[in-house]
Amino acid sequence: MVFSWDRDVPTGESEVIIDKIARSVVGYGMELPTILALELASPFGSAGAELIKIMFFPFLGLIGEDSYKLINTLRGRANLHKLIDRIRNLSEKDL
Repeated sequence: MVFSWDRDVPTGESEVIIDKIARSVVGYGMELPTILALELASPFGSAGAELIKIMFFPFLGLIGEDSYKLINTLRGRANLHKLIDRIRNLSEKDL
């Protein structure tokens, strides 16, 4: 399987990816550690995405050919903050 890391993620798809991740995090009750990790990783967004490419490359095939969408969505600092906000909003609704 060949991955193309430089493909852009369509705008609407990145919002869907952020929502799916946030719902999974809240569903497992992992809001606090996830928000903490995202806040710590925020300044290193691009470097973190590069690290994911290297460390998890053997497993990206399990996600499928669209794994680049997940990585490229989380690469941007703005998207990390959107994810944090979405997790917070969903967890407040569960209270």
